Amino acid sequence: MKVTIVILSVIIIAGTVWGSFQPLKLIETPTAGIPPHGGYLFGIRQDGQGRLTGYTGYGFSGRFFVSVGYGGGNILGKGEPDWNPYPFVEARFRIIDESILIPAVAIGFSSFGYDEYIRADNRHLRKPTNFYVVGSKAFQLIDLVCIHGGVCFEPNPDSTENPVDLMVGGEFVFNDMFEIIADYRAGLNDMEKDDQYGEGRGYLNSGFRVYPFPSIGISFYFSNLLENGSLQTDAGKISRSMEITYEGIF
Repeated sequence: MKVTIVILSVIIIAGTVWGSFQPLKLIETPTAGIPPHGGYLFGIRQDGQGRLTGYTGYGFSGRFFVSVGYGGGNILGKGEPDWNPYPFVEARFRIIDESILIPAVAIGFSSFGYDEYIRADNRHLRKPTNFYVVGSKAFQLIDLVCIHGGVCFEPNPDSTENPVDLMVGGEFVFNDMFEIIADYRAGLNDMEKDDQYGEGRGYLNSGFRVYPFPSIGISFYFSNLLENGSLQTDAGKISRSMEITYEGIF
Protein backbone atom coordinates (compact mmCIF):
# COMPACT_ATOMS: atom_id res chain seq x y z
CA MET A 1 0.00 0.00 0.00
CA LYS A 2 2.81 2.40 0.89
CA VAL A 3 4.57 1.61 -2.40
CA THR A 4 1.37 2.41 -4.32
CA ILE A 5 1.02 5.76 -2.53
CA VAL A 6 4.64 6.66 -3.29
CA ILE A 7 4.24 5.78 -6.98
CA LEU A 8 1.05 7.84 -7.31
CA SER A 9 2.72 10.78 -5.55
CA VAL A 10 5.65 10.69 -7.97
CA ILE A 11 3.30 10.57 -10.97
CA ILE A 12 1.29 13.56 -9.76
CA ILE A 13 4.37 15.62 -8.92
CA ALA A 14 5.91 14.85 -12.32
CA GLY A 15 2.76 16.02 -14.06
CA THR A 16 2.58 19.24 -12.08
CA VAL A 17 5.56 20.71 -13.94
CA TRP A 18 3.98 19.90 -17.29
CA GLY A 19 0.59 21.32 -16.43
CA SER A 20 1.86 24.91 -16.51
CA PHE A 21 2.63 24.72 -20.26
CA GLN A 22 0.39 25.32 -23.24
CA PRO A 23 -1.34 22.25 -24.71
CA LEU A 24 0.11 20.77 -27.86
CA LYS A 25 -3.18 21.07 -29.71
CA LEU A 26 -6.74 22.27 -29.32
CA ILE A 27 -9.11 19.77 -30.97
CA GLU A 28 -7.80 19.41 -34.52
CA THR A 29 -5.53 22.47 -34.63
CA PRO A 30 -1.92 22.39 -33.37
CA THR A 31 -0.53 25.08 -31.12
CA ALA A 32 3.00 26.46 -30.76
CA GLY A 33 3.25 24.68 -27.41
CA ILE A 34 6.38 22.63 -26.80
CA PRO A 35 6.97 20.47 -23.72
CA PRO A 36 10.11 21.12 -21.67
CA HIS A 37 13.18 18.98 -22.19
CA GLY A 38 12.29 15.51 -20.96
CA GLY A 39 8.55 16.16 -21.15
CA TYR A 40 6.59 13.14 -22.34
CA LEU A 41 3.03 12.38 -23.33
CA PHE A 42 0.82 9.31 -23.63
CA GLY A 43 -2.66 9.61 -25.08
CA ILE A 44 -5.59 7.74 -26.51
CA ARG A 45 -8.37 9.27 -28.60
CA GLN A 46 -11.78 7.77 -29.38
CA ASP A 47 -13.62 8.86 -32.51
CA GLY A 48 -16.81 7.58 -34.10
CA GLN A 49 -17.53 3.94 -34.96
CA GLY A 50 -15.35 2.52 -32.20
CA ARG A 51 -12.20 4.15 -33.60
CA LEU A 52 -9.23 4.40 -31.22
CA THR A 53 -5.84 6.02 -31.75
CA GLY A 54 -3.00 5.72 -29.27
CA TYR A 55 0.07 7.90 -29.35
CA THR A 56 3.13 8.99 -27.42
CA GLY A 57 5.43 12.01 -27.68
CA TYR A 58 8.61 13.49 -26.22
CA GLY A 59 10.14 16.96 -25.94
CA PHE A 60 13.77 17.90 -26.54
CA SER A 61 15.57 21.05 -25.37
CA GLY A 62 12.31 22.94 -24.90
CA ARG A 63 12.10 23.62 -28.65
CA PHE A 64 11.52 20.32 -30.43
CA PHE A 65 8.70 17.80 -30.07
CA VAL A 66 8.11 14.48 -31.83
CA SER A 67 5.13 12.12 -31.57
CA VAL A 68 4.13 8.78 -33.10
CA GLY A 69 0.87 6.86 -32.94
CA TYR A 70 -1.34 4.23 -34.49
CA GLY A 71 -4.98 3.22 -34.46
CA GLY A 72 -7.95 1.90 -36.34
CA GLY A 73 -11.72 1.62 -36.55
CA ASN A 74 -14.13 -0.87 -35.02
CA ILE A 75 -11.69 -1.60 -32.20
CA LEU A 76 -14.54 -1.20 -29.75
CA GLY A 77 -17.58 -3.30 -30.59
CA LYS A 78 -18.07 -6.39 -32.72
CA GLY A 79 -16.37 -7.57 -35.88
CA GLU A 80 -12.82 -7.32 -37.15
CA PRO A 81 -10.84 -4.13 -36.41
CA ASP A 82 -10.13 -1.92 -39.42
CA TRP A 83 -6.54 -0.84 -38.79
CA ASN A 84 -5.11 2.25 -40.41
CA PRO A 85 -2.74 1.44 -43.27
CA TYR A 86 0.08 3.43 -41.68
CA PRO A 87 1.05 5.00 -38.33
CA PHE A 88 0.96 8.75 -37.91
CA VAL A 89 3.88 11.01 -37.01
CA GLU A 90 4.20 14.59 -35.85
CA ALA A 91 7.25 16.79 -35.43
CA ARG A 92 7.31 20.40 -34.27
CA PHE A 93 10.03 23.00 -33.76
CA ARG A 94 9.52 26.33 -32.01
CA ILE A 95 11.34 29.10 -33.83
CA ILE A 96 10.18 32.09 -31.75
CA ASP A 97 9.45 32.16 -28.02
CA GLU A 98 6.48 34.10 -26.70
CA SER A 99 7.06 37.57 -25.24
CA ILE A 100 4.78 40.36 -24.05
CA LEU A 101 4.15 41.58 -27.60
CA ILE A 102 5.13 38.63 -29.79
CA PRO A 103 3.38 35.24 -29.96
CA ALA A 104 5.24 31.97 -29.86
CA VAL A 105 5.72 30.59 -33.38
CA ALA A 106 6.35 26.98 -34.37
CA ILE A 107 6.69 25.02 -37.60
CA GLY A 108 5.78 21.39 -37.92
CA PHE A 109 4.32 18.42 -39.73
CA SER A 110 1.47 16.12 -38.71
CA SER A 111 -0.07 13.16 -40.56
CA PHE A 112 -2.76 12.72 -37.89
CA GLY A 113 -6.14 12.51 -39.66
CA TYR A 114 -9.46 12.65 -37.85
CA ASP A 115 -12.43 10.31 -37.68
CA GLU A 116 -13.09 7.43 -40.09
CA TYR A 117 -10.43 6.36 -42.59
CA ILE A 118 -11.91 5.91 -46.10
CA ARG A 119 -9.78 3.32 -47.90
CA ALA A 120 -11.37 3.96 -51.30
CA ASP A 121 -10.19 7.60 -51.18
CA ASN A 122 -7.04 7.01 -49.11
CA ARG A 123 -7.98 9.69 -46.57
CA HIS A 124 -9.69 10.38 -43.25
CA LEU A 125 -13.01 12.22 -43.13
CA ARG A 126 -11.07 15.28 -41.98
CA LYS A 127 -7.59 15.73 -43.34
CA PRO A 128 -4.39 16.10 -41.30
CA THR A 129 -2.70 19.48 -41.15
CA ASN A 130 0.43 18.16 -42.90
CA PHE A 131 3.04 20.97 -42.97
CA TYR A 132 2.08 23.98 -40.86
CA VAL A 133 3.15 27.25 -39.26
CA VAL A 134 1.27 28.26 -36.12
CA GLY A 135 1.40 31.09 -33.60
CA SER A 136 0.14 31.11 -29.99
CA LYS A 137 -0.39 33.99 -27.56
CA ALA A 138 -1.64 33.89 -23.97
CA PHE A 139 -3.45 36.75 -22.23
CA GLN A 140 -4.05 36.96 -18.50
CA LEU A 141 -7.52 38.44 -18.06
CA ILE A 142 -9.84 37.26 -15.29
CA ASP A 143 -8.49 33.83 -16.18
CA LEU A 144 -6.06 32.69 -18.84
CA VAL A 145 -7.08 33.14 -22.49
CA CYS A 146 -4.96 31.68 -25.30
CA ILE A 147 -5.35 32.45 -29.00
CA HIS A 148 -3.85 30.26 -31.73
CA GLY A 149 -3.77 30.59 -35.50
CA GLY A 150 -1.81 29.39 -38.48
CA VAL A 151 -1.50 28.13 -42.02
CA CYS A 152 -1.11 24.55 -43.19
CA PHE A 153 0.03 23.16 -46.52
CA GLU A 154 -0.77 19.83 -48.19
CA PRO A 155 1.71 18.95 -50.97
CA ASN A 156 -0.25 16.80 -53.43
CA PRO A 157 0.59 17.50 -57.09
CA ASP A 158 -2.04 14.97 -58.23
CA SER A 159 -4.90 16.87 -56.56
CA THR A 160 -6.90 19.77 -57.96
CA GLU A 161 -7.63 21.01 -54.41
CA ASN A 162 -6.15 24.20 -52.98
CA PRO A 163 -3.01 23.03 -51.10
CA VAL A 164 -3.30 25.78 -48.44
CA ASP A 165 -5.67 25.91 -45.48
CA LEU A 166 -6.17 28.35 -42.58
CA MET A 167 -6.80 27.49 -38.95
CA VAL A 168 -7.62 29.43 -35.79
CA GLY A 169 -8.70 28.57 -32.27
CA GLY A 170 -8.76 29.53 -28.64
CA GLU A 171 -9.00 28.24 -25.11
CA PHE A 172 -10.31 29.68 -21.86
CA VAL A 173 -8.57 28.21 -18.82
CA PHE A 174 -10.26 28.30 -15.41
CA ASN A 175 -8.15 27.63 -12.30
CA ASP A 176 -5.78 25.36 -14.29
CA MET A 177 -8.35 22.56 -13.97
CA PHE A 178 -10.95 23.26 -16.65
CA GLU A 179 -10.70 24.54 -20.21
CA ILE A 180 -13.25 25.48 -22.84
CA ILE A 181 -11.71 25.00 -26.27
CA ALA A 182 -12.72 25.65 -29.88
CA ASP A 183 -11.02 25.67 -33.24
CA TYR A 184 -11.90 26.24 -36.88
CA ARG A 185 -10.24 25.07 -40.08
CA ALA A 186 -11.44 26.86 -43.19
CA GLY A 187 -11.30 23.70 -45.29
CA LEU A 188 -9.86 25.55 -48.31
CA ASN A 189 -8.04 22.34 -49.24
CA ASP A 190 -11.22 20.25 -49.04
CA MET A 191 -13.82 21.98 -51.25
CA GLU A 192 -13.87 19.78 -54.35
CA LYS A 193 -17.44 19.05 -55.50
CA ASP A 194 -17.51 15.32 -54.84
CA ASP A 195 -20.87 15.00 -53.05
CA GLN A 196 -19.09 13.66 -49.99
CA TYR A 197 -16.40 15.75 -48.30
CA GLY A 198 -16.12 19.49 -47.60
CA GLU A 199 -18.91 21.75 -48.89
CA GLY A 200 -17.22 25.11 -48.30
CA ARG A 201 -18.34 25.76 -44.71
CA GLY A 202 -15.12 24.77 -43.00
CA TYR A 203 -14.69 22.59 -39.93
CA LEU A 204 -15.80 24.09 -36.61
CA ASN A 205 -15.10 22.13 -33.44
CA SER A 206 -15.68 22.80 -29.76
CA GLY A 207 -15.26 20.97 -26.49
CA PHE A 208 -13.86 21.07 -23.00
CA ARG A 209 -10.97 19.57 -21.08
CA VAL A 210 -10.73 18.77 -17.37
CA TYR A 211 -7.70 17.92 -15.24
CA PRO A 212 -8.74 15.68 -12.30
CA PHE A 213 -4.99 15.49 -11.54
CA PRO A 214 -2.25 17.82 -12.81
CA SER A 215 -0.83 15.07 -15.03
CA ILE A 216 -4.10 13.69 -16.45
CA GLY A 217 -6.35 15.43 -18.96
CA ILE A 218 -9.78 14.21 -20.09
CA SER A 219 -11.26 15.93 -23.14
CA PHE A 220 -14.66 15.78 -24.83
CA TYR A 221 -15.03 17.11 -28.38
CA PHE A 222 -17.85 17.95 -30.76
CA SER A 223 -16.42 18.12 -34.28
CA ASN A 224 -17.74 19.33 -37.64
CA LEU A 225 -20.47 21.44 -36.05
CA LEU A 226 -21.17 23.13 -39.41
CA GLU A 227 -21.81 19.71 -40.98
CA ASN A 228 -19.26 20.43 -43.69
CA GLY A 229 -19.87 17.56 -46.10
CA SER A 230 -22.65 15.65 -47.75
CA LEU A 231 -25.44 14.99 -45.27
CA GLN A 232 -25.94 11.65 -46.99
CA THR A 233 -22.56 10.43 -45.73
CA ASP A 234 -20.67 10.40 -42.44
CA ALA A 235 -18.56 13.31 -43.74
CA GLY A 236 -21.51 15.67 -43.18
CA LYS A 237 -22.35 14.57 -39.65
CA ILE A 238 -21.34 15.98 -36.28
CA SER A 239 -18.82 13.75 -34.53
CA ARG A 240 -18.41 13.19 -30.79
CA SER A 241 -14.99 12.25 -29.46
CA MET A 242 -13.13 11.69 -26.22
CA GLU A 243 -9.43 11.87 -25.45
CA ILE A 244 -7.37 10.97 -22.37
CA THR A 245 -3.78 12.10 -21.92
CA TYR A 246 -1.10 11.48 -19.33
CA GLU A 247 1.74 14.02 -19.26
CA GLY A 248 4.92 14.18 -17.23
CA ILE A 249 8.58 15.07 -17.20
CA PHE A 250 11.68 12.98 -16.55
